[in-house]
Amino acid sequence: MYRAVVLLVGVVVLVKTDLDVRRCLETAVLNSGCCRFNITEEKAAMMWKCAEASYPEPHSCVFETCVGENSGFLLSNGTIDKTLLEATLAVDYENNTDILEIVKEKCLVDDMSVYGPPGMCDAKKIANCLRAFTVVNCPLWVDSDYCNKVRDEVEKCESVFP
Repeated sequence: MYRAVVLLVGVVVLVKTDLDVRRCLETAVLNSGCCRFNITEEKAAMMWKCAEASYPEPHSCVFETCVGENSGFLLSNGTIDKTLLEATLAVDYENNTDILEIVKEKCLVDDMSVYGPPGMCDAKKIANCLRAFTVVNCPLWVDSDYCNKVRDEVEKCESVFP
């Protein structure tokens, strides 16, 4: 009996220490489809076009560059105009103003280095940040066994996001 209790405590400790920003970020970003977040049909069509343009290069910045250029906040020299990005976010999050305030602080002001490795383009780091905080604060989850598990994992992760 005593050994079983020690083993159980050891497992709990391993799970707790294994909960880190990277794992939580990956869970949120890779499963953002589990969050029902309303966007305009025009925005959805533009994002679909950009997704097609970036296939089969999912780890490149092609998608984020396409979205940034089409939305007007990514300048021709590759820099992000944060004022224009903030205006874009205000439209995208107009029905979720509580999330808007969070993503403005976390994704426009805070350090973006945690959202991608060195050398990753800024547009992708910001996109990762936006996906992560939108999922962490998801207004409506897709009701499925898989997405329910994702939601449970994301809820555990709330304390580790920067």
